[in-house]
Amino acid sequence: MVLSSSVLAATQWTRINSVGQYLLLLSYTTLFWLGGRWAAGQPRLQVTAKTLGVVALLLVPIHGWALHGLQVWRGAAGVVVMVVALVGLTAAAISGYPQGQARSRPMVSLALFVGLLYLHFGWGAPLMVVYGAIVAVAIAVGWSLMDNRSPQPSDAASQWLLVFYSLGIVLLRGFNTPEILPDQLGPALGVGGALLVSNARLRSPMPEFSELWIWLGRGLLFIGWCLTVVTIPGQALVITLLGLGLRVVEVTKAWRSLDWAACLLMGVQAVWLTWRSLPKLQQRALLDLALQITGPDTPPLSLLGVAYAPCVVVMVALADRLRRRWSKPQLAILTESMAVVLSLLLLVFALQDLTVLSVYLVIATIVLAVVTVRRSPSPEPLIHITHRVAYLALLTSIADRWPNLSSQQGLILGSSLAVLEWGASSVPIGGDRGE
Repeated sequence: MVLSSSVLAATQWTRINSVGQYLLLLSYTTLFWLGGRWAAGQPRLQVTAKTLGVVALLLVPIHGWALHGLQVWRGAAGVVVMVVALVGLTAAAISGYPQGQARSRPMVSLALFVGLLYLHFGWGAPLMVVYGAIVAVAIAVGWSLMDNRSPQPSDAASQWLLVFYSLGIVLLRGFNTPEILPDQLGPALGVGGALLVSNARLRSPMPEFSELWIWLGRGLLFIGWCLTVVTIPGQALVITLLGLGLRVVEVTKAWRSLDWAACLLMGVQAVWLTWRSLPKLQQRALLDLALQITGPDTPPLSLLGVAYAPCVVVMVALADRLRRRWSKPQLAILTESMAVVLSLLLLVFALQDLTVLSVYLVIATIVLAVVTVRRSPSPEPLIHITHRVAYLALLTSIADRWPNLSSQQGLILGSSLAVLEWGASSVPIGGDRGE
């Protein structure tokens, strides 16, 4: 019956005025609500009653969009219809909203659910409405998570999922509004995704559904990031930091390798987005300063070999802390592996310029030397790698500082280094002195 009447209404849609179009939606909502109330009194139809009640609740937020979008209030009849509809929808939302246990207090989430219905009437400033809804939900979720009187997770999950659904209707209308560009809604999607992830982690009583909502929230974060990364990198940076914060929370709970690897990757990504967020004049000034040090002929792309070197240093420091203080050797190995991969990528860029290469190798030597000293006992392969990198750093620094050395001078220098290294290797160390 519902399907056939929907097809009939669709064929005659253009012949119906705005009030008639809205009354069609209102009639369906009323039928679902009344059907649910009637089925609730039948012992054998409890599942049907719950289903109809949920469908009626899911239709409530759409009414705000329909009432404002169709401009139902134009004309006396439309005003009457709108007032009656809003009163009835508010009453239906209050009566059908999940209550949970007796001690549950759904007032905040219920107020948000109803408030998001009325928020559509402020669509004269659509972007402000969208972000106002995001801020209101974020504050309410944060307050409810800290409130000791909050309902049990099983009670709160259904209540807040309805709020997130209503917020999703606001976001969907935002994407369908010509005055709002898609990239302007990137942070809204990011914050919405972060709220969904945090709420699912703390409230969902069923792990299988918890993971579903978590991945949905992460998907919203990713979509928001994709919408902003090209045009508004500063907003993409905010979304990255949101995702990083959520992953850090996961790491502190379970110490999973996937979460930790994601944290490291998002940290490197944050450095890249920070650079892209700088104004063009500041980028140019920093680039000119670097070229004054390395020389005007330095390819700008080669500077990446040094610019991201602090990321390698941070990774090595984290690996040391994971190994020595937090007793997480597997995560330490993962961190060191990612540091090696990043170092090799940076080396590819640094090879384009001798000055940048020498600076890169000096930094690598210092990092390797610190790691070698802090390892007890130091692995022999690590000692050899540190020695060779230090040797290369010395040679490239000499070649960069004195590019016009004659073959005779180069021979003397090479012989001196060979004698120096032979002498250093001949010095007895530790227990060898007594033999």
